[in-house]
Amino acid sequence: MVRAGGAMFVYLMSLKLQRVLHLSPWETAIQSLPMAVCGFLYSFFVGSFVKRFGFRSTVILGFCLATIGAAWFLFSVHGANDHGQKESSFWTSTLPSSVFFVLGTPTVFISAQLAMLHSAQPKEYAMIGALFSTAAQIGGPVGLAVLTAAMNSAMEANQCDEQRLIKSYDVGSWVIVVWELAGVAIAGTYALVGISQRRKGYEAVSADDKDSNSHGEQRPLLEDRENAN
Repeated sequence: MVRAGGAMFVYLMSLKLQRVLHLSPWETAIQSLPMAVCGFLYSFFVGSFVKRFGFRSTVILGFCLATIGAAWFLFSVHGANDHGQKESSFWTSTLPSSVFFVLGTPTVFISAQLAMLHSAQPKEYAMIGALFSTAAQIGGPVGLAVLTAAMNSAMEANQCDEQRLIKSYDVGSWVIVVWELAGVAIAGTYALVGISQRRKGYEAVSADDKDSNSHGEQRPLLEDRENAN
């Protein structure tokens, strides 16, 4: 889900900046640079966050950040208004939405990879890494296929080209938002299941401790009775 969401966001952002905001390819590349730089620098600190807050919390946080970025991109990037003036700018739409999204994506990606390696034996690290890389490579094309199918289904023949594009791009943005919200729901459900299982384990251990303590208190009483007799 992580790689699919990232692929969908980058693909749709490049389309929207060029076709809706009418930016050149060079301008689109320059506006995408902060996202790449922030993601590269931030990835060095994800491991410390995982150690401090745990795998489940960081995964949920990452999906929440990606959802905020996708929603910001949906509601802030628009075309020109009726007077021909652009309603969106780099500082109010592209930069914050891309930064939020790129902060969430490596958080989930690195946390999930560390969690898989943490649960495996050292001799299984190579196989786990290969499976994780394969799943990531499959996720990108699957996400793009879902995105393009949804965007194509939203285009109507009775509308002009610009209206069709804006409508299809908005549908694509909603697909990304729902995709990331699904990640939040799955990660939250997994965290709740883990918390409930841990609580049951604590209750079982405490029950065993009570039983052992009660047996330990009865034994001296029995020994005292035997000595008295």
